[in-house]
Amino acid sequence: MTELIEPSAAVPEDAAKEMDRALLKALEHAGGMAIMGSLPDGSSPDLYTRWTEMAAAAQKPVLIDAGKGIEASLKVPGAHSILKVNMEELNKLTGQSTPESAFEYAMQMWTVRVLAVTDGPRSAYIQERGRPLQVIHLPKVDGVVSPLGAGDTADAVFLAEYIHGTTPLEAFRLALAAASANCLRKEAAVFAQHEMRRIADGITIR
Repeated sequence: MTELIEPSAAVPEDAAKEMDRALLKALEHAGGMAIMGSLPDGSSPDLYTRWTEMAAAAQKPVLIDAGKGIEASLKVPGAHSILKVNMEELNKLTGQSTPESAFEYAMQMWTVRVLAVTDGPRSAYIQERGRPLQVIHLPKVDGVVSPLGAGDTADAVFLAEYIHGTTPLEAFRLALAAASANCLRKEAAVFAQHEMRRIADGITIR
């Protein structure tokens, strides 16, 4: 599958300020915030940093899923941040080449509370600050139709579970199962609960 991403325009300053106001208002009642996707071309990384700081000030968790322009966001003091990226993105962000060294770098250099990393159909990894790195093995999924929307599905399920009190490990297990179930559908970010549960039952953790 080939995905074509067209060039995008930078976010105008007045639009950025309007987004700031809307986010501040939403954070009054929201359980958390998700920052997903790359910044539009030419936009300042300060945008994502500012939003991470807003979540920190509101004492709400923020899930970040982006591969560039987020370095400052990962160092915001007091942030209850969750970084969910793929292995290639983590290696680029950390400059490391193995999961172990990349996670060690992340926990030393960043303020993230939870680091969750996918690697396509291969094993996934998660570490909660102060706890050991854990490896999640996914079952083979037959009948794949399209992977589009899998990342967004994982983000949504992870954050929804997490803000309702599910542990990071269990939230990620369910998120990975939902993302895999999404691949069985033609529509993006759509999955069946029974398929998610079936896949989740086949996931092992070490």
